[in-house]
Amino acid sequence: MPRRLPEWQTGTGAHSRVYGCRSGLPRPEWRPAFKHNEAFSFQILTEDQTETDRYWNAIVGNGGAESACGWCKDKWGLSWQITPRVLLEATTDTDRAAAKRAFEAMMKMKKIDIAKIQAARQDWLALSVRARPPATA
Repeated sequence: MPRRLPEWQTGTGAHSRVYGCRSGLPRPEWRPAFKHNEAFSFQILTEDQTETDRYWNAIVGNGGAESACGWCKDKWGLSWQITPRVLLEATTDTDRAAAKRAFEAMMKMKKIDIAKIQAARQDWLALSVRARPPATA
């Protein structure tokens, strides 16, 4: 449960509550004296490309900026990582070579393209099947 703000901050609008956080967060429109950086960021886990695109476009398309590997910044300078579940599964695959290919594909992207991640992972699998010697009878 979020902590209560000190009485002197109550009603000032200086903080916003985020579900699951133990404290208030400064509201971006207050323009604090410091600039946001990657030391504090949000991650959004998505289920498919449509959801990935929706979050990415909402942030980047409203004054934000693209970065590398699924990262972007909103118009206030807060960093967001839009992470498809497929990417996590691919980069943590027990087949380390397939995971490496997925990771290398991700490193070339700004917004994550799920089809390209899956293709990189599957291409390795297809190559490994082709590289096997034919079964002997």
